[in-house]
Amino acid sequence: MIRIQNHRDRALELLNKADIRVDGLREWDMRVKDGMHDALFKRVLTKANLGLGEAYMDGWFDVERLDVFYGKIIDAGLENELTSRDKWRLAPAAIMQLLPDWNDLLPDRVAKHHYDRGNDLFEKMLDSRMNYSCAYWEDPETTLFALDGALDGAQANKLERTCGGLQLEPGMRVLDIGAGFGAFAQYAALNHDVDVTGISVSKEQTAWFDAHNPVPERARILNEKYQKHQGSYDRVVSIGMAEAVGKRNFRDYFKKVHAMLPEGGIFLLHTIAKTKPTLLGDPFISRHIFRDGYVPAFSELENGFDGLFSVEDFEEWGKHYAPTLGAWHYNLNHDGWAGLLKDRYDERFRRMWNLYLLSCKASFSTGKNHLARYTLRKIP
Repeated sequence: MIRIQNHRDRALELLNKADIRVDGLREWDMRVKDGMHDALFKRVLTKANLGLGEAYMDGWFDVERLDVFYGKIIDAGLENELTSRDKWRLAPAAIMQLLPDWNDLLPDRVAKHHYDRGNDLFEKMLDSRMNYSCAYWEDPETTLFALDGALDGAQANKLERTCGGLQLEPGMRVLDIGAGFGAFAQYAALNHDVDVTGISVSKEQTAWFDAHNPVPERARILNEKYQKHQGSYDRVVSIGMAEAVGKRNFRDYFKKVHAMLPEGGIFLLHTIAKTKPTLLGDPFISRHIFRDGYVPAFSELENGFDGLFSVEDFEEWGKHYAPTLGAWHYNLNHDGWAGLLKDRYDERFRRMWNLYLLSCKASFSTGKNHLARYTLRKIP
């Protein structure tokens, strides 16, 4: 009984620090299911962010605005005050990420667990070109992302700014590492008259591209790992793929790109990044969303390309990712979920996915996570 009281007191102390009330009336307050208060407090205090996320998935509590709720948790530094008792269970995963064979398998694990869930989910969530990466908004702080066509326009901005950063010229050969559904490949081929080869380990995404590609003579996606790919290109781009490279592999990743470019060739890297290296990724995201993925720190990226590339330009788009995630959440919750098969996407899955989108939205709006855009030029 004393331990239960201790859990309750400690949980309420932390929530109060973040200005979150249990069973309060504000849009960011927690409304806990009857009879679940003590179990919830114990789960969160013993499993930290993973326990909080799984409790929400299981319907133990609700919050009207999950993005504001998680933003307050981040701003109050609560993540630093909670340490999961499961941390030693995570140690084998940390060790595995340091092994060469594991890093070769990591992109396949991410693809199978996340990108190959079903194209119907992404068709409901994304823009018409199927960009599954941060868009570029004219005013990310005040944008009305729910307006018809707003997401399409912001993603077109991203694609055009990417083509501009690459300094594309007609006839150039371009490699897209982690090509996704092929949005960049199609856009660059149609609008800049270049030849684009994409590589992806997602069979579902490649199949979708093949069925929707209007320019097969100038754009193609190969179902292949970047480590195995051979070729020479004038430009290389990688949009939202470095998070699946693996903590140990960044140097080899940049060496591979370096080998495929001529002297002076340009590589544009677009990736989520964080300020400091960590042993593992976020436990909830790593277990339920991007299986064993790892968001690199700025220093890990910069050490990876040191001596191989010079930095021609750098942009930080973190504030642009918050409205992008907001638009994806809006699309699913204002039409999307109703049209998806309930046997494939049950209530627990929908709660998990909404939490993923809105907690990530909070991570960018608070500045916890960043979106790094490096324009790199090959040096001898």
